[in-house]
Amino acid sequence: MKKRLFIAALALPFLSGCVASEQDVVSLDLRMRSVDNRLVNVEQKLAAIENQQMGSVESMQIRQAEVGNRTDQMANELLQIKGQLDDNSNSVQKLRKQQQAEDEQLASRLAEMEARVQELMERLNMATSDLQSTTTELRRYKDLQAKEAAERALQAAKRAEAAEKKSKEVAQQREITPAQQKKKPAAESADEEAPKKTAAAPAAAPAAAPAKKSGGAEQDAYDAAYALYTAGQFKKSSSAFSDFLDRYPKSNLAPNARFWIGDSYFSQKEYELAILEYQKVIADYPTDAKAPAALLKQGLAFEKVGDKQTANIVYQKLLDEYPKSEQATTAKEKLGK
Repeated sequence: MKKRLFIAALALPFLSGCVASEQDVVSLDLRMRSVDNRLVNVEQKLAAIENQQMGSVESMQIRQAEVGNRTDQMANELLQIKGQLDDNSNSVQKLRKQQQAEDEQLASRLAEMEARVQELMERLNMATSDLQSTTTELRRYKDLQAKEAAERALQAAKRAEAAEKKSKEVAQQREITPAQQKKKPAAESADEEAPKKTAAAPAAAPAAAPAKKSGGAEQDAYDAAYALYTAGQFKKSSSAFSDFLDRYPKSNLAPNARFWIGDSYFSQKEYELAILEYQKVIADYPTDAKAPAALLKQGLAFEKVGDKQTANIVYQKLLDEYPKSEQATTAKEKLGK
């Protein structure tokens, strides 16, 4: 309305200076109304535009606020993500350091194990070499021991032969020569001859005589020799058993006779001669019951002459060849088994 009055006031001088007709006034009024309507429309449009602008500004402000909030939220989220990334990065670095330390430790342990394996291999090679050397030395030692035992047996046999020869020489020296016999009175000579004839007669068999029986003169000769042995007349018994073997070399009492010859020498402390006689029993009658007994007594004889090493060899031979014999128990005791 204020705009319309303003327009009317502007139009008054023009109207006062002209003669206006009613039609012109009506036309002018119509035009003014048209203008007024147009102004109203313009004002409405301006108001609409202003309202629209105000709504757009408010919407934009709201959107800006939302965007700001969203930006802040995203910034916070980014900060959180960055923090998580930093934590993850630190964790990864720690894991890498731990993995590196574990790899180094594992490599060190592997190196130590390789060195240990190498050392064990060297020791194993040395042990194998030592074992081979020891085996070779043991074989050499056994061969040498066997040679020494054979040599000792040979020497013992030689000593036994020498002792037997010496014994025969001494016995021959003690025999009465024909010249001495002529000097003695006839009665004395007859008295000396009588005991010889009596000794030649077979003696009664002792209660402890062996169970083997051949019968006849053969058994009587054996019993007579054994009676001399049990009576402690070892020189006479060895001679009597030797005569028995000369007369009955294939007798089933031959192993016993040879054994008692060895025992007669043993009782006289003629250990070398005893070893020789026991060896004859062992070699000539290996399946006879006297063989293990001869081995045991031979070992004892070697001990008597101070050869403990050979005695142990004999005892071990007794255990190996006659493990179920009565003498094996004594051999085990001697060997400390």
